[in-house]
Amino acid sequence: MRKHNRKVAFIVLFLVVVGSFLYFLTGFVPVAGKMIALGKLNAYSESPIDAVVFDWHDGGYVTGFDDGQMLRYNLRHNTLFDMRASDEISNRANQKYQLIKNEFPSNLTMPTDIFVWTEINADDYTAKSQMVYILSIVNDEKLTAEQSAQMPGEIAELFIELMGREFSFTGIQLNYGDINGMYELHIKPDRFRLLLDYRFEKNTRQFSENELPLDYIEWLKDVSTSSSGNVKLFR
Repeated sequence: MRKHNRKVAFIVLFLVVVGSFLYFLTGFVPVAGKMIALGKLNAYSESPIDAVVFDWHDGGYVTGFDDGQMLRYNLRHNTLFDMRASDEISNRANQKYQLIKNEFPSNLTMPTDIFVWTEINADDYTAKSQMVYILSIVNDEKLTAEQSAQMPGEIAELFIELMGREFSFTGIQLNYGDINGMYELHIKPDRFRLLLDYRFEKNTRQFSENELPLDYIEWLKDVSTSSSGNVKLFR
């Protein structure tokens, strides 16, 4: 009897450990997770949802619709991703970006478009977590290495200021290049913590030579490194 009880206790402990590991690693909880996801998604969706599947890649419970749209609930973060709404917000952000793009210094070549990925709080649909992608910025101004490392953060601060309070940016990927190399400012969303709460320079890294994209290498060959000018920082 004691051996049986120890065996049962071991199995229960094993299941608890495995379940906890899966939850913290992926956000997956057997049975209960699907029930919670169905409740959250049905509360949000205008159409009834009968089934969800767990997406092991993105870590959420997903349902799809005939028109190709998708909803996902992340149990670990208690957030919803609505593909249609996220695309609409991204398009609106792009429209605003086109209006403010010319307000950046003329020495910067800004990307044609930006992309914004939006998630919302599953209990408060007005609370948004937004990841913005600003790729392929180049600067033809001659800077020191220290100034180059500061530029991604300076550009991000100006971008957030110009975009205004309509958007709640909580994450960013910004790629920037000049004569000293390429740099990436990358902050993953910490749910609803705004970007301006971070120190951008600490989250900026320089690309290694093996990581440099071909278009940057070609640009670097063409640009005249002998040109000089006054360095424009935004602070």
